[in-house]
This record gives sequence, structure tokens and C-alpha cells, in this order.
Amino acid sequence: MSNTTKFSTYDFSSLDELLAIADKLPVAETKSLAKFPRATETWRNAGDYKAVFSGDRLWQISGKTYTVIQHAALIKAVTSQLAELGLDSSCGRVDTWNEEGRIWITALSPQEFQPLAGDSYRDGVFFANSYDGSTAVSAAYYAWRKVCQNGLHAWTKELAAKRIHVGSSSVRNWVRLAIRRIREQRPEFEKIVQRAATERLEEDVSVVLKRFDIGPKVSSRIIERLERNSSPTRYDLANALTNYATHQLATQPLARQRYEDAARRVLVAPTVPAIRQSETVR
Repeated sequence: MSNTTKFSTYDFSSLDELLAIADKLPVAETKSLAKFPRATETWRNAGDYKAVFSGDRLWQISGKTYTVIQHAALIKAVTSQLAELGLDSSCGRVDTWNEEGRIWITALSPQEFQPLAGDSYRDGVFFANSYDGSTAVSAAYYAWRKVCQNGLHAWTKELAAKRIHVGSSSVRNWVRLAIRRIREQRPEFEKIVQRAATERLEEDVSVVLKRFDIGPKVSSRIIERLERNSSPTRYDLANALTNYATHQLATQPLARQRYEDAARRVLVAPTVPAIRQSETVR
């Protein structure tokens, strides 16, 4: 495990190791604000709210109907469902932020596939959860490009993110449904990659990056990576963005997520209007 004040990451090479991570993460508790004397002095109708906390750490003040999903419960549900699918060789990592108040789980399957000849990927699942209210439980398809170990979120939107907060008993069923839907998405992902690899950018890349609010310093790094190709495709740009996210923002998951999302948007639905169809692939 590597660790800074706010960020930590736990790598796993088997489902047993993923399961062991669950016991290392904090457990959140809830209590009505009406039970805190000082809170009743500053909060009107304190009984309508509750505190979400771990020990002395207050994560958030929520409505009284809010149900906390424990990090451990999500990890155990993901582990059991992957085991049922025979994906015991899955590997990946659990990233955390805000002193482990927010987590991201990435689990990659052992199988490789090639949407483009010679360009190998492994795909899997991505789940997130938080105690601090920064995200509800969410899930997405995830693909990992082996060239330069490039991470790449696929096109999938989060699945029924806010519906999970109905109680821990629903976590396993929700995860089962999410993984089933996620595993159906590889064919569409392959089509998206193949299409993006044929659509060349007509605009200057710096203009495109500015549209994503990416500053000149980072833009220069991304453009430098694209200079070997005088006519880059959307796929080239998406990979350059994820390469930067993976290699330069390894300990900054929020920033990394922003650049991965920009790459996904480039890959999926050309937010860059000026593209043309090429006759050749890459």
C-alpha cells in the first residue's frame, strides 16, 4: 500500500486479497443529530438529520432516511459476484481519498482482447462508494490498455447510482445486476474503439484540449505525445489523455478521474465537431 495524507491505494492480485482489503477500511456509523446536545443548539429540527461518522471523524450530515453503504459490504459483494463468475484471477486496486471516506474499486479480468490488431486490452468492473457524500454507490465498465499500461474508462455511464441507498441488504443484488450489465458491454466498447481509430481530428489539438479546460502546461505534454502522428485520431487523443492521467496523476484520483472522463468523452461521442472519416485505420 502506498499512502499520503489523503490518498491511499491497495493493490490485489486475487479475490482473496481483495476481500482482505475490506477489513482495512473504516466502518461508518450513524446517529440522530438529536442525540448530540451541541447539535441541537445549532440545528433546527435536529431529529430530521443524522451524523455519519467513524470514531472522531464526521463524514457528513445527512437526512434521517439516508442509509450508509459500508465500503466492506460493497467489496464483499463485488468479490462474491466475481467468484460466482469464475473470475478468481481478477486483479486490480482499491483507491481511496479523503482519509478513506471515498473509494474506487477496479477489478480486471484475466482475459485479453484486441479491438484493434496488436492493441491488447483487459476489461473489468469499476465501482465507487463514499461516506462523505461525494458520490453514491456507482458502477461502470472499465478497460485497461496494455500499451504503456494505459488506463481507460469506457463509455458506460454510471448504473443506477443513487438507487443503492435503500439498505445494505440490497447491495449484493445491485452488484449482481451491475456486473451482468457491465459484462455485456465489451462488444459495444470494441465498436467505439474501432470507430474512433478511423476519425481524424481536423482542429488543432490545443483547441480541442482548451475546450476541456485543460491548461497550456498539461496540453503541451499531451501534444508532445501526439507529435509522432501528424494526423491524430480521436483514439490517439483519448489514449494520450489517459496516459497522462495514469502516469502523472497516480496519487490524485479526483484529478485522474477528470482526465479519464475527458478521454472517454473524446472516445465515445465526439465533443469535438470537426472530424473527418479516414479511409484507413490509424
